[in-house]
Amino acid sequence: MITLKVWFKLENPKDNWTKVSLEEVEYVDNLKKKIKIEMAPKLNTFALSSLTLKATYNNDNSNETVELHEKGELVSVLRLFNIDEMNVKDSFAKNILLFITASPDERQGTANMTYKTLPSWQKTKYDRLADESLKALYLETICEKREKNELNLDIIKVALISLVNILMDVLNKGHNDNESIKTFMLILNAVVGGIQLLIIILKIVMIAYYLKVDISPNIAIYWVDVGLSCSELLLKVSSAQQNV
Repeated sequence: MITLKVWFKLENPKDNWTKVSLEEVEYVDNLKKKIKIEMAPKLNTFALSSLTLKATYNNDNSNETVELHEKGELVSVLRLFNIDEMNVKDSFAKNILLFITASPDERQGTANMTYKTLPSWQKTKYDRLADESLKALYLETICEKREKNELNLDIIKVALISLVNILMDVLNKGHNDNESIKTFMLILNAVVGGIQLLIIILKIVMIAYYLKVDISPNIAIYWVDVGLSCSELLLKVSSAQQNV
């Protein structure tokens, strides 16, 4: 028995024309699910509710489409274009062209970014999850864990810098002459700058672990921070040395 297939094109993100099977498809919602599976991994992180399916009567102009309701039956699509509905799937496959658009919201955008930065073993685990809600929960859990790790590093940085400042204030009480103050400022700048660099390097190591040491924009951003911090530290130390 020949499996009937219908042509469709992914508009956003852009892709070429391809076909999807109409087997076990009675409603538009079934069709969206089939297309989502067919277009893996491009549509892996998109929820079905964010996918918009439109159709034309053998017209490849995406500006002349009609949006399809997910609860609509295939036969109702044929009726929209006054197409013979004697053999629904056969008529659908021969006369209908589909266009699908994925529209991520802010939350979806975060999920997409998280998915892209997953190491291969986590992507494999994600792709094997059958339920959409479980996939969303999986990405949210990973994202929250990463945010907590970064927050913990920032808390450690603030705590260490505060501790160093307190110690320097205590030690400086007995040395109020100008030379001692300048020396203490030099040491303070060096220590505080060193702590900031250490925290940035730890963040780079964490991201490198997630990405299996793949230099991506995520890591490059922190290397920029390292460069800026190094420059700032050198300027402070140089200025302090001139005043000693």
